[in-house]
Amino acid sequence: MPTSTKRHSVKYAGVCVPIGEGRRAEREEYIHLTRRASRLFHKEDMEVARDEETYHFELGMLLLTKSKAKLKDFYNGLSR
Repeated sequence: MPTSTKRHSVKYAGVCVPIGEGRRAEREEYIHLTRRASRLFHKEDMEVARDEETYHFELGMLLLTKSKAKLKDFYNGLSR
């Protein structure tokens, strides 16, 4: 049975946002944030309705903040 040697490339049109990378303080902030989220998750688990859970809020805010800055840099690079 012949096999295909055709390669498929991955196409991605998004932006990768490194979190917890770079300055030591930023990495420590990320680690503390994930620890707090984990503790809160276990506290809320089976006690709070799924749509009322809040453990993911801080991590989501960090991701949105970093994404906004990264997308702004990306846009500025394209605008030149």
